[in-house]
Amino acid sequence: MSLRSWLKKRFKEKRKKSYVTKLKKELPKKRERKLPKITYRCEMVNDGKSDKLYGPYWYGYYRKKGKLHKMYIGKSRREVEVQ
Repeated sequence: MSLRSWLKKRFKEKRKKSYVTKLKKELPKKRERKLPKITYRCEMVNDGKSDKLYGPYWYGYYRKKGKLHKMYIGKSRREVEVQ
């Protein structure tokens, strides 16, 4: 086998492989449901009438469509999912 024929064979193999990998990259990927990142924070709350503080209570903060949302979790911290 001459060097020229060997090189032609190798280049043909490389072209086939690269074409296959390009096809794999172009296939649509499965869409996964992205869960929002939740930041947990412990806060003291006043009653609104006097300066008496209650708590501490846990709240979760997350962003949805660019807006910041706050949700009440409770007296003890636990993992929650946003719906």
